[in-house]
Amino acid sequence: MSTLPNLLTRRLTRTAALLILVITSTSALAQKSDTKDHRSSSKTQSTKVVTKAPTLSRYETIRISKPDGSVVTLRVPRSNPLPQIAKRPVYRDIGTPTHANRLPRDPVAQDQPLPMLHGQQGIMISHPVLGRYPLTIENTFTNTLLSASLTARVGDNAAVAGDDPTEWRTGRGWAPGSEKEDGGDYLSDSTEFAMLEPGLGWGGQTEDPPPVGDDSKPGYEATVIARWDIVPFQTISEPFHIGVVAFHVNGIDYVEFAANGGEPVRVHEMQFNPRTKVWEYTVVLDPSVMPNDGLVEIRAIAYPKVAGAPRLLAGEFDAEAVASGEHSLSLWTNAYGTLPQEVVWCSPSGSDETGDGSKGNPFRNPYKALQSIGNSKGNARGALCLLEEGTYSWGPYSHPRFDTENRWATIAAAPGANKENVIIDTNGSSGMRTQFIRVFNCTITTQLATASSPAASVWLDNCDIIGPGRYDDYQILYAQNWLSVYFTDCSVTDATNAYDTATMARNVTAERLGSDAFSRSKLVINATVNDIDAGNTSYHPDLFQISGASDAVWDNILLYNVFGTNVNAQGLFVDDVAEVNNIAFVNVCIQVTGPGSKSQLKDISINHMLLWNTTLIDQPFVWRAGSTRNLSVRGGVWQKMEGTISSDGFESNHYIETDTYGALTPGTDISDGDPMFNNPDIFDFSPAPDSPLRNRLNLLSTIADFHGTERETPASLGAFAPLDSTE
Repeated sequence: MSTLPNLLTRRLTRTAALLILVITSTSALAQKSDTKDHRSSSKTQSTKVVTKAPTLSRYETIRISKPDGSVVTLRVPRSNPLPQIAKRPVYRDIGTPTHANRLPRDPVAQDQPLPMLHGQQGIMISHPVLGRYPLTIENTFTNTLLSASLTARVGDNAAVAGDDPTEWRTGRGWAPGSEKEDGGDYLSDSTEFAMLEPGLGWGGQTEDPPPVGDDSKPGYEATVIARWDIVPFQTISEPFHIGVVAFHVNGIDYVEFAANGGEPVRVHEMQFNPRTKVWEYTVVLDPSVMPNDGLVEIRAIAYPKVAGAPRLLAGEFDAEAVASGEHSLSLWTNAYGTLPQEVVWCSPSGSDETGDGSKGNPFRNPYKALQSIGNSKGNARGALCLLEEGTYSWGPYSHPRFDTENRWATIAAAPGANKENVIIDTNGSSGMRTQFIRVFNCTITTQLATASSPAASVWLDNCDIIGPGRYDDYQILYAQNWLSVYFTDCSVTDATNAYDTATMARNVTAERLGSDAFSRSKLVINATVNDIDAGNTSYHPDLFQISGASDAVWDNILLYNVFGTNVNAQGLFVDDVAEVNNIAFVNVCIQVTGPGSKSQLKDISINHMLLWNTTLIDQPFVWRAGSTRNLSVRGGVWQKMEGTISSDGFESNHYIETDTYGALTPGTDISDGDPMFNNPDIFDFSPAPDSPLRNRLNLLSTIADFHGTERETPASLGAFAPLDSTE
């Protein structure tokens, strides 16, 4: 379509005028801003507004509040001409391709037009509940959209991303707001992010890239610390933000992404990923550019600056790859709705003998419900089991096992059900015993088990996990039997341990624990912990710990944006392993209450450890490591440093205690004494106006603080930017 007819142009003008009139007359208008403060605390926080790069989005999100209090959210094209919107996406400069064994691109397929977002009938808009919806010139905003009696945010108990419940939180792009927010944001496919253009398939393995730089440079023997910040094997039907978190002692030059052997895309800077709520290296995959629905394999390489070894995130998804994080990210694209998505219902009044899985005749047990799909369809991949309010069992297993190979089956609270009333409260023998099982929007009060075969993965999403009490030896998972474990947007309360052996724990909370918050976990992001206390038990509590086999080698571990308060436990503890390589603690703050508690590294060999913008209060940090190489301790606030360590790698740190027994003050650009926190009585450890922590870092270690406030140089020390900061 080269030009628009004059009539259509006039109609569009009239529609725009009508929209302005509607916006003016409605009771409230919430329009998505190009700037945003990402603090999430309920306490008074900074008035700082983080300014993003100028957006080049083809769409903008408009929220319209109706007189009845409901909210309609629209995604509409910006003012640029529609023929320009219909053009193929503009991709960023990707430089010289470096991926090996990539299949040649099909020139015929390359020239095929993308699916249009508008046509002769009008404009295609996206609504968080209705999904994509054609807006014709005759169907105006008033009589088509404002008459819809739908709320943009249904609430935490039914935070849907589309009208099809099988697409909940799987790619529709709707990020629901919290109870204190007005509705959430639609994650539009914006050219503010680099876009992936999938190829025709990978022609083979991608070889590990060689180290960059001169082998005489510091950090040459350090491998990038990098992991996917996305749960694999999700089903997506709308543009989907993909994130990789990556750090290196010399900094990250860029992260290179490619999908199905397509042209690599290089991302040189962290961006705030609106899907994960994390500052990370982000690209967007639009499933509608795929020729058909199916599995897409994404590979990434994170390259360091100056010198060092890149980290390749590619390969099979197996136990070794899960431990190291070095696997491809596989996602199921379903833009055309052709992937099977069976739905089955369960109810406390249902029957496993006479039920057929319909809403009117539900099953009683989720295992039986999903098993029925496996029996009738051959597998339960992508299936959805909806639970009415009541209590349910995790299992028990019975023959035959239902197959979920490489695609999640989901157990979820039914639409309209309250999460606190949809409870998994008993654990049956061998649990669910399937490969990929996800629990969404439920309350869990029992331990979840699986058998040793098949290799199984579990994803707990938006779940509240309530234990029997911190001293009752309770942990949510029998972790040793799981291939991979994912926690997203979850809470754990009144348990002995919280997120043990997590492959990833993101946007999580824990409170009233008797022992460990994050034991042997690989990736922890955006986490808050309050109140760890072992009482009179024999527990050995830690906020984070690595321990186990004395000959074990741990690699590629990351804690990023972690805040612990009232921790009567050791903060960071590593012991009884042979080596720990490539580990980072970034924006970590731990406030300890118990006497004798400490953070310590004991009798291990360390190569490449980053302690950046840490704030460790009321606890010493004790160095007892056997050997340490490629260490960087920068921008931290330390109650006290003890042990044996050289000054190499220490720069711009503050030491509160410097004159007590054994105190060390290694490094350059040192300050000491009272850090002058803003209000430590309410756990506000941001620098006060006259704090010596302010304006100290000319080299940023992290682009944002714990709360997501973007930093600017000269930045302050510690995990928190000043509340009145322009950082």
